Amino acid sequence: MEKSIKINTRPWERGDLVRIKTSRRDGTDHESIGVVINFFMPEKQLKIFEEILIFDSKLHAARKYYCYDIELISPGV
Repeated sequence: MEKSIKINTRPWERGDLVRIKTSRRDGTDHESIGVVINFFMPEKQLKIFEEILIFDSKLHAARKYYCYDIELISPGV
């Protein structure tokens, strides 16, 4: 008997708690926890990955991150 794995996907929503794992321009790693504020898909310019505006708890500021830099910890509402 084979077991199948089902992966559910959904769009990012305001209030999602996320883990941020990225590298800075100088090559150092940056890890933090944040909350999704908004997400952007450019209308006129084609981009492969959407940008997501996240309040970064370590930096105490809102910054844009790519979707591959974040991981969902807990959904918002």
